[in-house]
Amino acid sequence: MKMRVLPAVCFSLMLVVIRTADLRAQERDYSQPEGASAQTRAINEADSRAEQEAERLVSLAPEKIILLLEQEPGLFLEVKRMLVRKAYAQGRQLDAKELTDEAVFRMVRDDEETRALITQQIVDRGYVRAKPTRQEIVRDYEQQQKLARANVQQEQADNEEFPGAERESSQQNPNGTQPAGRSPQYPPAYPQNVPFQETPQPSSPQTPIPDQRRALMQASLGSSSSQDDSGGLPLNVVNGGQQQISPEQIQQLISAYGKSGMQSAGGQPDLAKLAASFGNSNASARLNQLPPQSQEDAYASQQQPTVLPQQARLQTDSTYPRQMQQRRPAHTTEDQPALLHRANPYADVPSLYDLYSQYSRRPSELKRFGLDIFETGTGNLDQLPMDLPAGPDYVLGPGDGVNIDFWGSVSQRLHRVIDRAGRLSLPEVGTIQVSGHSLGDVQRIVQTALRSQYRELDADVSLDGLRTVRVYVVGDVQRPGAYDVSSLSTPLNALYEAGGPTSKGSMRVVKHYRGNQLVENVDLYQLLLRGVQAGTQRLESGDTILVPPLGQQITVEGMIRRPAIYELGGEKNLAEILELAGGVLPSGTLRHVDVERVEAHQDRSMLRLDIPESDSPESQTQATVTEALEKFQVQDGDRIKISPILPFADKTVFLDGHVFRPGKYAYRDGMKITDLVHNYRDLLPEPYKQHAEIIRLSAPDYKPQVIAFNLEDALAGKDPDLSLKPFDTIRVFSRFDFEDPPIITISGEVRDPGDHVTNGATYLRDAIFLAGNTAQDAELEDVQVFRKTHDGKMQVINANLRKAIAGDPNANILLEPQDRVFVHKDVLRLDPPTVEVQGE
Repeated sequence: MKMRVLPAVCFSLMLVVIRTADLRAQERDYSQPEGASAQTRAINEADSRAEQEAERLVSLAPEKIILLLEQEPGLFLEVKRMLVRKAYAQGRQLDAKELTDEAVFRMVRDDEETRALITQQIVDRGYVRAKPTRQEIVRDYEQQQKLARANVQQEQADNEEFPGAERESSQQNPNGTQPAGRSPQYPPAYPQNVPFQETPQPSSPQTPIPDQRRALMQASLGSSSSQDDSGGLPLNVVNGGQQQISPEQIQQLISAYGKSGMQSAGGQPDLAKLAASFGNSNASARLNQLPPQSQEDAYASQQQPTVLPQQARLQTDSTYPRQMQQRRPAHTTEDQPALLHRANPYADVPSLYDLYSQYSRRPSELKRFGLDIFETGTGNLDQLPMDLPAGPDYVLGPGDGVNIDFWGSVSQRLHRVIDRAGRLSLPEVGTIQVSGHSLGDVQRIVQTALRSQYRELDADVSLDGLRTVRVYVVGDVQRPGAYDVSSLSTPLNALYEAGGPTSKGSMRVVKHYRGNQLVENVDLYQLLLRGVQAGTQRLESGDTILVPPLGQQITVEGMIRRPAIYELGGEKNLAEILELAGGVLPSGTLRHVDVERVEAHQDRSMLRLDIPESDSPESQTQATVTEALEKFQVQDGDRIKISPILPFADKTVFLDGHVFRPGKYAYRDGMKITDLVHNYRDLLPEPYKQHAEIIRLSAPDYKPQVIAFNLEDALAGKDPDLSLKPFDTIRVFSRFDFEDPPIITISGEVRDPGDHVTNGATYLRDAIFLAGNTAQDAELEDVQVFRKTHDGKMQVINANLRKAIAGDPNANILLEPQDRVFVHKDVLRLDPPTVEVQGE
């Protein structure tokens, strides 16, 4: 007999490891469908700690990196910037001599970390990419199918919404290309049920698949590598040869096709057209992503919104620096000053948000009060009927039509029109004079006249048709002239017909004349402000409506209910003017009123009405304010401005961070932290007990300072000297703002290896079941836990896995975040020892 145990075991172990890894990868991709179990899964491999470690250690060969940097100046420039940022983050400052080409090449040859960083830049910018795996091809194909189905559903919905409409997005352009805004749908370039075959490596740099984790890290660190891929011409350094366009060839193409066909809107050569005409479709598609070639195109591209990955942080909407932030109005109206929130360097301090507020300096564009009612009009002048109902006080005149119904000894219905002489013709009676009498009086006159001829007769007179009267609207109106209006019309109706007063016409004094006699003065403000119909006298033929020139005016602006330009009609003091404008808003102050006055034919001056503060009761204070306003006399041309009160409250404190109810709270003297945070129920789970902050704004310039305190001691009342002051911000942090996230790595012979997020305090037994329990070939007598200590060393802890799963407290050790658990393979179970017997 001859023992050959050790070689057989080693060889078998290699085969089993390779085969098991392949099967394990397939099981992770296809084993359990989504929603099949409540068991948590491992973190995606692209976001795992193993992937981070691979990115840190794996790099291209120094010779290939140097060759690519020499032929791609844009990439080389970005690499140097990346090295400067990396050194700055590590607390080092590079000298210009350390950034020369030779110095960078030397770092590439000697430093492994530098090669890994540059390799990551090369991969992110699409200069090199591995061929897709079978799973990636299937996944991409499924995503294309989902996108195609979504596009079809969207087109069907659009066709249902716009039936029969020719939609440009569903047709191709005349040159055969796909319309912009919709990606073309191609059939899959590979069969689904055939063995996987390698496809040739594409020659041009391809757009890399976005890594969400890396994009999030780059966005939070401000890395420029998260920008769009470089639009440079393709290189054949790594990916193979592809046809390139040289500057000489570009000039030849411009000369051959003419400037008109090869220029963009800004007068520069259209590189996309050049690439397409040169026969390079990939270059054409990539050149379409180049920066704009003209100032107009560059401005247009800057107006497009950019969506960047965001990370939850303790901050408000404002960000620093100031140059990158625009003023945005908090609330704006057309005629009131807008409140703008200015940029501030302390964007994370809520108490400073209202303090960095400023009312717009641009004056409001005010209109003259009341003119818009004539600009809007009634909207249906042509549809108004002429046979409007008239009451018994309606005065009849020539041209009016009446219906006469009488019954009794004789029943009959007559229709008569009053003639030019104002007479009405009746049977057996003759004509009677009715012009100038009301409808009620005419009914009594007619009944009396008919009873003289008929016994026991009753009569009723009703209006059948209105006459039209011609009136004249003159003065400062939009369309002066003669108008035929209904006999029921008033001066306001005639003024509507004429388009209303002009910007120089009065609205407080509209004169109604009948011959040389003034019938009435109409004040249109009575209708506009109080709803009382102005000008109730009905028009008669030959009446004149005169709109005189504009009288005295006053402008009221600021925090007023109806900011506008008002025409005076007897108002003398400031109290009457503010009542005319609807009163002061609650956000406006009456303690300080500014008045810009025009001294007729002299100059301008600024006046200010100051009403001092007092401790009197509210009723006495209001009486004092009203008396001061009544004493202030106004005059023509005054511009009155009501200033806003301060946009913040003095007696406030703020609660922010890892709390249940963040926001603004009322302050009182002697206030403690426990008055805002009573206990742990007011906080989100797992707050950081050892550290919290009070951000205090120190008077008089409100400079912020940070006061740290122990949250646990504050809630227990162990720090009695810690009192709050106005504008204080109490900020509470989460435990994981300062500690590693609760992630452990379980690898080896488990059903779901990888990084797992724990559910709290996790023991070894919990971690094994978190990874789906051990695999069939796992070694249960031994398990290893790798832990990184505080001094940076690696500690290896061995335990008995069988006892740990059984609940033995000695073997079931407590794990810490970032621990790595490795379950070994039972080699003897896979390949037990054998004995070879030879001979006879």
